[in-house]
Amino acid sequence: MIAVVGCSKDSVISKDPVIVEENNLGKLIEVRSWYQSYPNGRISTSKKEWEYWKYDNSGKLLSSKTNETYSYDNSSGYPITKLYTYDTDGTISECKIEQGASKLTKKYYYNMDKSIASEEDWINSRLMDTHNFTYKDGKISEIHTDNWYGIYKYDSKLQPVTIDYFRSDKKPWVTHTYTYDNRGSVTKKSYHSLETGERMVYYTAAHEYDNRERITKKTFRDGIGFDYDYEVVSQYNDKDQLLSQKIGTITNSVYIDWMYITYEYIYK
Repeated sequence: MIAVVGCSKDSVISKDPVIVEENNLGKLIEVRSWYQSYPNGRISTSKKEWEYWKYDNSGKLLSSKTNETYSYDNSSGYPITKLYTYDTDGTISECKIEQGASKLTKKYYYNMDKSIASEEDWINSRLMDTHNFTYKDGKISEIHTDNWYGIYKYDSKLQPVTIDYFRSDKKPWVTHTYTYDNRGSVTKKSYHSLETGERMVYYTAAHEYDNRERITKKTFRDGIGFDYDYEVVSQYNDKDQLLSQKIGTITNSVYIDWMYITYEYIYK
């Protein structure tokens, strides 16, 4: 589901906030979404998803569960369940993600200031990867794994503008570049392979804001050849909580179809 990536919306590993706003106010207890695609104007795929969150009395997130149903054959995918375990200081120590027979466990280890020092990925009780983090001025400066490492560079507003990735043998691998508008929203993400020389713009984005500085509309232009340009229209309540988002394609020259996704958010 697009609404939440990984075990936490505040994951130390940066994600592109392409669809759902990060740092949404309030405690979500349910997200409902509907997906439909219309090749040549006729519906071919329709999917519904529901994601639920449960909290303890202190407000800690205990679990989430995602269910999905495909209307064209009334089938259901395997539910995705996430279970959270905390240390005595309130930091997340472990997150277990289960979908069918697949079991992923993410384990977190912290520095004295509660910043994440390392993150381990375990699949079916086997350690698959470890991310070790270095910080400077409160921001991630480096990420190291067994196979690669990344170096972050920031602008004067402490926004990441480049992430340079290297192989474990220190050979340059890939560079990601980010551009922002004057409100700090990502307007362009680019890719440059240092191994092949390939350059690519993942997307460019334009943002519209209301008089309370909330993003009400995003328009994304595809840069990777799928010809799926789309827009995201957001609505809020008087508490500045996101109520709904509608995502729809606005061009598609290859497949001559369109699709839309609707999200609804419910809070505790």
